[in-house]
Amino acid sequence: MFIPKMKELNLGQKYELYCFDKNTKNTDAPRYTLTVMDSNDPKILKKRTCAAFITPQGKERDTMISTEVGKVSLCQQAGYSRLIIITLNHGHKFDSIETVKTELSPKVVDLAP
Repeated sequence: MFIPKMKELNLGQKYELYCFDKNTKNTDAPRYTLTVMDSNDPKILKKRTCAAFITPQGKERDTMISTEVGKVSLCQQAGYSRLIIITLNHGHKFDSIETVKTELSPKVVDLAP
C-alpha cells in the first residue's frame, strides 16, 4: 500500500514511483516507473476519475512520454482527474501486456483517488 496522501488529488500534482522486481537479480533498475499526474483543470479534478496509460516498449523516449510538457499534454488530452503513465523499463522481460496489467493492477487501484 502506498502513502494515503498519494490518493489525494491536487491541482497539477506530479510524482514518480519506482517498482522493483523482488524476484530478479536486477535490483539496480526498477521494473516499472509510474508517473502520477493530476489534472491542472479544476473541473476535471472534481470528477475524481483515474486511468492508466501503459507506454509501449520502445516508445519511452517519445516526446509525449519523456518530457514534462509531453506528459502534461497527455494528461490534458486523456481528460481524467489522474493519469498514471506506466513505463516498462529496460533490462526486464515482459511476457505480455496482460501480464503487465495483472502485475500492476493492485498498484493502480492503490493510487486511484
